[in-house]
This record gives sequence, structure tokens and C-alpha cells, in this order.
Amino acid sequence: MYKLGQLSNQKMLNIKLLIAKNLSLLDVFLGGEKYKNLYNEYKSKCVEETEEIRKELIAAIEKRDYFLVHNEMLALEEAKDHLSKRKSEQAKININNSVEGLITIVKTKALRADFSYGIKDIEGVSKQLKEIESAKKHINKYIESRIDLENCLNKLVDIFSKKMLDFVAKVKNSLVSNSFCEADKDIEHISKICDELGDYFKEEVFTNIDDLKKFREESVNKIKIKFNKLIK
Repeated sequence: MYKLGQLSNQKMLNIKLLIAKNLSLLDVFLGGEKYKNLYNEYKSKCVEETEEIRKELIAAIEKRDYFLVHNEMLALEEAKDHLSKRKSEQAKININNSVEGLITIVKTKALRADFSYGIKDIEGVSKQLKEIESAKKHINKYIESRIDLENCLNKLVDIFSKKMLDFVAKVKNSLVSNSFCEADKDIEHISKICDELGDYFKEEVFTNIDDLKKFREESVNKIKIKFNKLIK
């Protein structure tokens, strides 16, 4: 992994390369070892270093490790040579494709999610949402303006929150119909879904869940009171 403390390596190589190139003008006056040979050596090292950064960068993009992507992009940008700039521009295309693909995956899961099946439809979504947040935090400057990550996250929160509010309303209707077994199973699903997606629900969702649990207790108590009256 290309660490922050190593960011100057490529830059120093390019400085040495420039110095060696300028000194090579003196080669006509020198015998033996030539500055041109030194220039070629540094140039070869620059190419190797840039290729190593590129490989690390591509691997980080594929893993959606956007913090590491940020570090590797800094390394390329600090080098400021033509090859690094070209690799950086290509990497931006890969970054945008990666983030756009991630957003599509999460949006599809969000729209298809049926909370009555518990977390089956949303497994891994929490991790993917955190990856979008990481992209927003670390590499937003490389993302095309048409891909608004803040707006994307807000829309996903809206979708998941609405689905949960609708599901809570459905469970309440089950309680009204005295379908307690079905309601209790669904309340268990709600708890598991909140463990998975709790950070991506509006506050209104948690208020409605608390109200649902209170309504269940009240419904159970009413039935107990009616039963006790019958057996007296």
C-alpha cells in the first residue's frame, strides 16, 4: 500500500530526473560515466514507481477502498510528470465508474427491498452505504458533478425510511386484527433491519417503531383485561 509518508518518493525521483536531464548537456565535455545514463536510470525508476502506484490504485478502486484510492491519487498528483498525469486521468474514469456502479447496486436493492422478509433483501446494504459515504468524504473531488453523492444518500434514506414506515403501518394493522403471532414475527424483523440500516432511517421511523411497540403492549393488556372479566 502506498502510504502518506511515501508520497514524496515520486516527486523526488522527478526532481532527480530533471536535474540529470539538465546535467546531461555537459556529457559532451565528460569522459566515462555520463549524466544521460543517470537520467535513463531515474526515468526507468519513475516509470516503475508510477506503475506500482497505478496497480495499487486499481486494486483499491476494485475493493471500493476509497480512503486508499485518495492516498494513491495524491501520490500520482504529487509526481506532476506526464505519465503520472495520464494515469491519474484514467483513474478518475475508473473511480467514477466504480462509484456510479455502487450507487446503482444500492438503489436497486432499496427499490426491491421487502422488509416483511427481514434482512434477506438488504444484506450487505449497510456496508455499501458506508462505502458511498467514504467516497463522499475522501474522493468527492474526483467525482463528476452529475453524480451528487450527498443527494444520492438523502434519496436512499428517503426510500428506506418510507419502506419502513409502510411496514410499521402494516404491522400495526395486524395488531388491530389481533394477529399477534404475525405481528411479533414482523417486529422481530424490524429490530434486525434497524441493526442493519439504523443509521439510514429518519428519526420519524424510530418514533413510529416506539409507538408500534407501545400499541402492542396496550393491545395485549386490553385482551388480558377482557379475558379476566370473562373468567370472573
